[in-house]
Amino acid sequence: MFEIHIHYRADHSFDMVGTMMGLSKTFKGTWATDAKGELCRTYVGDAPPNTPNPNCRPLATHKVGDIWTVETNGETRTITLKAGVQ
Repeated sequence: MFEIHIHYRADHSFDMVGTMMGLSKTFKGTWATDAKGELCRTYVGDAPPNTPNPNCRPLATHKVGDIWTVETNGETRTITLKAGVQ
């Protein structure tokens, strides 16, 4: 139903491009790891709907090509780690 691409950069900036039903929206901000080892994204400007700002999630190690699922707001999402900017 929708697809999201998040691009993390070494300077701790990120952008997120979401598409749904032919519409596209971009969000930007900074990322960091917190004292609990979570990945925290702080949005500059608008945050995605129903998303806290900052948004912190447990950080797990993955390698390029890995596919896994996460549960967010009662929905299961499939995540794929791809190399480069897709």
